[in-house]
Amino acid sequence: MLDSPKKHRQKCKEMKKVKVNEIKFYGEIENQSVLKRLEILLSGIRSKFTFPGILIGIFFDDGSKILITSGYADILIKRLISPSDHFRIASVTKTFIATLTMLLSEEGKLELDTQVSELLTIGDYFHGISVRHLLNHTSGLFNYFDDKYFQETIHKSPARIWKPHELVTIGTSHEPYCKPGKSYNYSNTNYIILGLLIESVTGNKLRIELEKRILNPLGLSGTYFPENDPSLPEHHIKGYVLSPESGDYVDHTFLNPSFSWAAGGMVSNVYDMCRWALALGRGELLSDRSRSEMLTCVDASSGGVPFAQYGAGITKIGNFIGHEGELLGYNTAVYGHIEGKFSIAVVVNRFFGKPSVAGETFIYLAKSLSPKDIPF
Repeated sequence: MLDSPKKHRQKCKEMKKVKVNEIKFYGEIENQSVLKRLEILLSGIRSKFTFPGILIGIFFDDGSKILITSGYADILIKRLISPSDHFRIASVTKTFIATLTMLLSEEGKLELDTQVSELLTIGDYFHGISVRHLLNHTSGLFNYFDDKYFQETIHKSPARIWKPHELVTIGTSHEPYCKPGKSYNYSNTNYIILGLLIESVTGNKLRIELEKRILNPLGLSGTYFPENDPSLPEHHIKGYVLSPESGDYVDHTFLNPSFSWAAGGMVSNVYDMCRWALALGRGELLSDRSRSEMLTCVDASSGGVPFAQYGAGITKIGNFIGHEGELLGYNTAVYGHIEGKFSIAVVVNRFFGKPSVAGETFIYLAKSLSPKDIPF
């Protein structure tokens, strides 16, 4: 049974008095100047922001890797973060859902410009919205995460199981942001619909399709789609939210993942995330045509990152593609270089909203390692 928020606040109150700034490096690190730059960078991040812990993976195309940890995975028992820990990847899930959609398009099970209303019987609200509009967030559909009832229910009933159709109904109970195709407006509702669409055209559970077409072929054995199971592997990073009322950390680790489903429900570890980002950057699973479609972007700089573009389930920043994630308790950023030079995965176990600490850390790391590949 989940502890109450009050009980968690009591347990986590002592965190305000604890600072763990020790930075640990693992892996093949021959260039000491690179190591020193990374150490200075991470020290700056830890000084600028307050959070329990951070885990970073950097995988290079020659097989070498750097793993960096600092802080706590669990502040109650003071367990330090380990490179092997699991965590919720939040909206990085969208990169998997988009890739799966592109693979189904290659097989002729759907077309990117087909209207959603032709593939799903979910009402007249979706007239004019195509699969492509869902993938690149130009559908105009309201983001159900921003619904007041949804936000209140998540906090009051964290164990509640949500059905995908419920989430879509919440999103469509609001006026759309704009007409389909007119502008970019990030909305988790789009990816809930894509999850339903995938299940409809394949006749399988989304979990099964992800395993069959992506996770198993790439050997991502530490990554899974938990559906409505809130548990995590034994060794995991707990997720925290700083209470604005008390200033204490509240443990939100065991929220039922059905509330984000295809928009952000997956679980992984830093090894798999770095491998996935390399595969994503190289376009390993996709045909050249599908990769080109995925990289066809719209302006997404309204999200706060200069020069950011959004394609089919990916954010493009300079010569990197990937995604950031923000979920109660977790902030993630996973990106791979489009030529496969290296990948970066970052997880911070505190919900921030804006700014994205994981995203900012990724940009600092990428600029430090390959400044020409970040345009600002």
